[in-house]
Amino acid sequence: MSDDPGHAPPASPSPPGGVRRSGGAASTWRFALLAHDCPTPGFPNPHFDLLIEDPALLPTQGPGERRCRTWRLHADPRAGSPVRCEPIAPHRAFYLDYEGPVSGARGTVTRLDGGTVVWESGVFPGEGPAVIVLNGERLVGRWRADERCFSPLP
Repeated sequence: MSDDPGHAPPASPSPPGGVRRSGGAASTWRFALLAHDCPTPGFPNPHFDLLIEDPALLPTQGPGERRCRTWRLHADPRAGSPVRCEPIAPHRAFYLDYEGPVSGARGTVTRLDGGTVVWESGVFPGEGPAVIVLNGERLVGRWRADERCFSPLP
């Protein structure tokens, strides 16, 4: 599901077999938790992708090209426990609202949760871990994401 040139995401708003869910206003930062059923070395199948709209990425984008900071998670974080993770390449905001097959025979994604997010810290490179406040259906409250772990904060 990476956005590198060798793994381009679907170009159309709704690829065949996929569903695009309605999104929030352009000024609202959003997040999504996806189950991704593509085998990935070192991760269970399915693994989970956490996408968070990233205001630091906006200056490098044109209209309609919003990007999300993305982490690949070893487990579903909705239980409220810390989860091992790794940051991966930014993904297009398209995936915040998408369910269905991923181009290039890279499995399918199912949206498990989503909502709004407030960045408290870690927005820009060198600022340390991301501290965010999530307001989803199940992922709610303050969370910390770094190079190794996505975990709830008090």
